[in-house]
Amino acid sequence: MVLTFTLPVNSTEQESLAEPPTVEIYRQPAAASAPAPKNGKSLPSAPLADTIPGSSVAQYQKEGHVEFPDPLDPGDLAREPGRQLVYIVRTRASRAKASADSNAVALRVYPPPPPVSDLRVTITETALELAWTEAQPPRGVATIGYRIYRTEVAPDTLATAIQNLSQATLLAPLALLSEATTSEYRDTNFAFGHTYAYTVRAVAQFGPDLVESTDSAAALVSAKDIFPPAAPQGLEAVVTPASPGAQAYVELAWNLNTEPDLAGYSAYRSEEQGARGDRLNTGLSTAPTFRDLTAMSGRRYFYKVTAVDRAGNESAPSSEVAAEVPGP
Repeated sequence: MVLTFTLPVNSTEQESLAEPPTVEIYRQPAAASAPAPKNGKSLPSAPLADTIPGSSVAQYQKEGHVEFPDPLDPGDLAREPGRQLVYIVRTRASRAKASADSNAVALRVYPPPPPVSDLRVTITETALELAWTEAQPPRGVATIGYRIYRTEVAPDTLATAIQNLSQATLLAPLALLSEATTSEYRDTNFAFGHTYAYTVRAVAQFGPDLVESTDSAAALVSAKDIFPPAAPQGLEAVVTPASPGAQAYVELAWNLNTEPDLAGYSAYRSEEQGARGDRLNTGLSTAPTFRDLTAMSGRRYFYKVTAVDRAGNESAPSSEVAAEVPGP
């Protein structure tokens, strides 16, 4: 159970508190059929469930309020599904002086489904594909789906994250990414060059209430682009013979590739049919054309071109074309 509340900064006499007060959390089980307490009603018989020393309050503070997780025993929950737990919070500046009770809040609790196991991630060109083993729901309850959570991990703490995700440097909080009804999910909203961590929770339904399992073991992946572009298509070669004052050359042209991460093209030439040959351009050609100014009259050449993406992946070569440069 995650309790969220604000802390007082003043006493009842409107004097500033010298330091954060100690927080006392009281929890009272109630029968499943019991009505929820009215807002603001005290709960005098509730036993003390936990205490946060004033010196430790800061570690639970988040955006101006306190978030405190109260762990519950699944065995206790299974014995009486739907039982209510009622909470109140008090603060204490000294042993003799405690605040009045907070408002009382109640929530029905149920045994959660077991955690998801065997979570794994596969990198594809268009998605990071998650898969896991189906969770076995509690007796009499159908697991109705799954919730997928994702965070981004600083690359230099990947080794730490593999051992213990909580000790790694996270670039964003672990947050709900999506929901699934089967034991697989495709995450298409990702970027190559980033490192992601995923956890999955099973979700069971008790009447109108939903209950999540604990997190699965984290699955981490460094999304490295290893997928080359498609081979260029439609390669053609046009020969311009030598003329007085101008040398012969071969003009290559082909269809434009459509990959969004395309960086350019490389042109290759060989005098042996079927061979890849030597690369002609020192830098990538950004246009789907290339002019071979080193072609010599009286030679027969075979040309191919490849496409290269921004990650440096090079495509398979295009179909080969031949060009014969006439003699003078």
